[in-house]
Amino acid sequence: MLLHGETWRVEVTPFDGEDEGERVVLSTLVKNTPPSAPSVLLGPEGAAVGQPLACDAQSPARDADQEALTLSYRWYRNDRPEPLAEGSSGLPAGVVRRGERWRCESWATDGSSESAHVSAVLTVRHSPPTPSQEVRQPERLPLAPLPHLMERGRGRIYPKSLHTAANLTRWWVIILSPSP
Repeated sequence: MLLHGETWRVEVTPFDGEDEGERVVLSTLVKNTPPSAPSVLLGPEGAAVGQPLACDAQSPARDADQEALTLSYRWYRNDRPEPLAEGSSGLPAGVVRRGERWRCESWATDGSSESAHVSAVLTVRHSPPTPSQEVRQPERLPLAPLPHLMERGRGRIYPKSLHTAANLTRWWVIILSPSP
């Protein structure tokens, strides 16, 4: 087996059965064989907002020269390099947003040469919001606005102050939120 960096030498001396001819010496250096490109999958398939992403790159442990291979990774968000996960095979939860196009690029190296860079792409889909654990629906809905927060004027009911209006709006939002 030939290994990268080895020098092979051959000496040939012709002989016709009676006399030796002139000796010929040849040598050659075994060049590096670049690693083959890895296969890359990016998932999970149908990734949603907030989910972690994983770049699954597969490559043999050694190249044709029997040198150990190392996989490298680079991430792109909307075709721009994303330094957050440089060198990592995964993106943490909470990074991806709806509609973003994420690309994971991977390549193998044997310490001397790199393989071709291979990538996989996905677009983050919309994910419906989940009910907050902090929002609670009251036991029963009130039938009318709370009188101590309101005052009457010209046949209409108005908030007593802007502060009260903000609290009242928040109160109504909580009432209309779904239960967890």
